[in-house]
Amino acid sequence: AEDEVLFYEMALRLQKRPEQAGVCRLLGFMFEYLGILNADVEGAGPDSAKVELLVLRNLFDGCTKLRMLDVKIGEKTASPGWKGKSSMRAYWRLVADNFTNSACEGYRLAGFNGAPGSLTSKDPLLDFGGGTEANKKKANRIMYSIMTGAEMLEHFLDMQEYYEALKATGTARAQDMMTAIEVAEITLHEVVKRLTSLACACRSVDVPQKWVGSSLGLSFDCARPRPRGAVGEAAARQAVQVNLFDWGRSDFNTVRQHNELSQEDQHDRAYFWQNYIGGVDRLAWEVVRTYWHRFCNDGAWAPTFEVLVYDFDSITGDDFLGKQDLQLRPTGGPRTVELATTSGALGCVSRAAQLTYSVEHCTLPAGARLKESWRITMHKAVGLPIADEIARKSDPYLVVKATSADGRFCFRQRSSVKVGCLDPVWEETFDLAIAAAPSQLPELLRGAAGAVGHPRSSSSSLPSSSMSNSMGGLLSTAAASSAGPAPAQPPARFPVAGAGRDEESVSEWVTYLNTVAGSSAGHARSRGGSPMAGWGVAAKPLSDPLGMLSAGFSAMFGSPMA
Repeated sequence: AEDEVLFYEMALRLQKRPEQAGVCRLLGFMFEYLGILNADVEGAGPDSAKVELLVLRNLFDGCTKLRMLDVKIGEKTASPGWKGKSSMRAYWRLVADNFTNSACEGYRLAGFNGAPGSLTSKDPLLDFGGGTEANKKKANRIMYSIMTGAEMLEHFLDMQEYYEALKATGTARAQDMMTAIEVAEITLHEVVKRLTSLACACRSVDVPQKWVGSSLGLSFDCARPRPRGAVGEAAARQAVQVNLFDWGRSDFNTVRQHNELSQEDQHDRAYFWQNYIGGVDRLAWEVVRTYWHRFCNDGAWAPTFEVLVYDFDSITGDDFLGKQDLQLRPTGGPRTVELATTSGALGCVSRAAQLTYSVEHCTLPAGARLKESWRITMHKAVGLPIADEIARKSDPYLVVKATSADGRFCFRQRSSVKVGCLDPVWEETFDLAIAAAPSQLPELLRGAAGAVGHPRSSSSSLPSSSMSNSMGGLLSTAAASSAGPAPAQPPARFPVAGAGRDEESVSEWVTYLNTVAGSSAGHARSRGGSPMAGWGVAAKPLSDPLGMLSAGFSAMFGSPMA
């Protein structure tokens, strides 16, 4: 952590300088840092040197089980010659970025603490006969890096461990505790609020920053039952964290420092800052989309839901084993149905494939954002087809999919993988939520944008021509009339993940953020002589990883066709 000390120390100094209010809004998203502790080494002699430790907030403190996403922000997570990064290592990192979600959505999953069974059971070395723990960690990092935001959040919101913790409290006490769907809604509600605030705070800085390879952490306690009521909700919200960290390749850029940079370096800062904001924007949009589909349906879900069974394959695509459309109505206990398998017939050689499930309708307490839920429990399956003819086995998992009656909302959640099993037992539960009122998402987003605070009138100045040159046309100016713009509105709806209609909605989202970050109570933001006055960010287009990979090789080694 030696390379991060200077960054944290600079952050402490900036907190005491009101003229750096723009950057200070971002400091609230960093881990709490108190300074450096000189400590003795246990068992060392009296003349031994002390060790220096960074004193940071421990996110595990008070958590039953911390679930945390470590998300690397930015389309490019390396810069040749920056902060000791050699040109060759940086170039190869940039090539590797093009194989990951960084090239597609502007961020990638780098780590997953407290991952649910639906993810930990997906062994990337399964079809290689397993491997050492070191190799498995490397393979997991590769698997994480290509995961889309929608997949990442699906695992983040897997609440199976909460269900188990709730059962352990006992039936009588469980009646007074929040259900898993209530805690999931509060958690994502808080993440939406904080990520939107972060996206707006990024637009409030005076000069562009260069934070290369830094991370954004999303975390909550996924296994602590919460009591119902205001106290329980406050505790659940307090357990949610949205933090910026990993500053080894980052630098705080102040107005004075920016003035002293060459035009090329100013342009470089602007380029990387746009990439950074683009990644934050896209991740925030993905979180908002997930909240929209899971928790904003105030009508009915379609009368049937779909269960699909797949065989997990770590080398090629997963094999489809079977499916069944099930009625969304109370079953009064477990119910067994036949599973339509891949061949159109039922079952494997000697018996029919069957699926056992149950459905329960739950009414939630009045006054909350959710009023009802459908609780679907997938118990087990028997007689599944054999996907691996050599090993005579399958590694099944199932996916539960549901669509609202009006077609606007979609739910999707997968189970854990049961390795080498034709008769898997899951006993996993999935909830479909029904909102108490029409979508309150616009109000939530406006409140989150307002939580950033009113931008200050800059007391320092950077010549506008210098800023214009440093931005190089990368950042567009958000113009506003003297009377103030009309109230900004977020996208009216969000496309289903994987439907291929993301770009228009992402563009609307970025326009919304540019507008709300540049206004206060419906009026244009006034930054006086500030160099960043009114600047906005263009929507990040979806990239073509293979095309970018080809361009990267061409830039490094020349065109193979030349």
